[in-house]
Amino acid sequence: MHLNEFGREWAKSKEVDVDTKRINKTLAINNLLLKNCKIAYQSPFKIYRGMRTSEEILVSDSTKYERRSRNTANFYTILFDHILPEWAQYPKRSRSFICSVNEEKARAYGDLYRVYPIGDPLIGICPKRDIWDCFPFEISDLDRLFEPLGMNDNLKSMKEGIKKLDSNWGSLIDKQMWYGNYDLIKDFFGSSPERYSSFTELLRYWFNPKKNHFKCKRLSQLENYPSEDEEIWFSGPAYFKNLYHYNGP
Repeated sequence: MHLNEFGREWAKSKEVDVDTKRINKTLAINNLLLKNCKIAYQSPFKIYRGMRTSEEILVSDSTKYERRSRNTANFYTILFDHILPEWAQYPKRSRSFICSVNEEKARAYGDLYRVYPIGDPLIGICPKRDIWDCFPFEISDLDRLFEPLGMNDNLKSMKEGIKKLDSNWGSLIDKQMWYGNYDLIKDFFGSSPERYSSFTELLRYWFNPKKNHFKCKRLSQLENYPSEDEEIWFSGPAYFKNLYHYNGP
């Protein structure tokens, strides 16, 4: 949705020349952001997103659509959003904007936008620059684990598949059935399955956000957060200001 609210304020001014016109327009946009996104506008914790558009300013709401994992199967997004209770306090990635605190990383995905969440949303914070780099195995390769175990990357298939593995876990451990699945699980996680009482327990251990140094905080709590180049995500409405057109806060 394109942002047109600033037009009413801008129209009130009597532009004398191009420079004055640009100043008045910028002031109107910044006043709008200060009014609707006060916490983000005043926070030293800056959020960026690269976008394949050149619009000057946009507004959108991530809860209005469902996103899938980019460039890989959707397994880890489903695990985090719907299956593993340790992730319940985090924003759902399927209903979030995926952003960065690093300008150069964001710029690699398109035009550079400063992101201004509306209100004080929860912010999920990766310990590294990409969620793919935050676990001791390749989460982008989860299809190599779940598909041979008979699961597709949708919620129904994963719930049924995990339940089936849990109910037959003893047989898998004894290698009496499931054929090569014992070795598949062991090779993927680098850990013997018999250490865990069920497949669910194994998943909860390896994907535990605290164990893997993820954090979840309100935007207002991040004023002194020592950000470097982490990937972050949040759910809800936000304004996006193209930094090619506008500088400032």
